[in-house]
Amino acid sequence: MLRQSGYLVVHHLLGQQPELLANLQPFAGKTVRVQLSPLEMDLFIHPDGALSRIDSPVVVDATLSCAFSELPKLLGDEATRRTAFRIEGDVQLAHAMGTVLQSLRWDATADLATVVGDAAAVPLMRWLSAELNQRKQLTKSIGKQVTTWLRDEAGVLADQISVRDFVAEVDSLRDDVARLAARIQALEAKKNKE
Repeated sequence: MLRQSGYLVVHHLLGQQPELLANLQPFAGKTVRVQLSPLEMDLFIHPDGALSRIDSPVVVDATLSCAFSELPKLLGDEATRRTAFRIEGDVQLAHAMGTVLQSLRWDATADLATVVGDAAAVPLMRWLSAELNQRKQLTKSIGKQVTTWLRDEAGVLADQISVRDFVAEVDSLRDDVARLAARIQALEAKKNKE
């Protein structure tokens, strides 16, 4: 059921952005597995770049996977999202598939327009967008306040300056230990010569 739902979502979003299919055309005839825990889809790439779901077990050409624990990274910037994925097999195919998946955008207004009509969909989406943005800002503000409290008042989190100082002290200690080990080694070598 989850496999079917995941495929239907990807298929629907690709239907809204058919220009993305061009990225997959060079890989026609190949198969790719997309694992976004707990979702897993095996997909076949057609000559036009379209995807179809493969239901039977198959050896795929590439696997693009993201563990459940890494899913929060998908909400970060592009560099952070890249670290969330593990690639196996054909790297170029997996990269192309990853590019397509990251480029997918939901045109909610178009979907809403099929239900309530174009005239009502646009203002309704503006209102929903404003509400979501307000909630996002509120959540962000609360998150900053909690982080500040945990760092400054509760002492549970370290601030950046303390972490930087600690790392510098550890680096200095490591260098001192390396110099001491070299001196001990030199003294032992000198003692063994005598």
